[in-house]
Amino acid sequence: MAVFVNPADWGMHKAFVQLFAMVPLMMFLLSLVGRIRGSKRWVSLGLLALIVLQFMTINVFASVWVLAALHPVIALLLFWGSVITVKTRASQV
Repeated sequence: MAVFVNPADWGMHKAFVQLFAMVPLMMFLLSLVGRIRGSKRWVSLGLLALIVLQFMTINVFASVWVLAALHPVIALLLFWGSVITVKTRASQV
């Protein structure tokens, strides 16, 4: 939105990730409490790792354009991992 619509929307872009940044960590911790085993437990940890990488591509690697270019790729991986997680959880109910 900030690139194509209005540069003032960068604040909305930053605030969006803060809404859900710790959700994968909570999912992982709850999987330990709930005794969820196998790949279902580790997907949430993988999502957390992707969020950390997402922050790093902007805050640490911003000056290295090749690594900073991974920001939208990681966003797609986060979306895909979230969809897989929801589909897996929904099929268990």
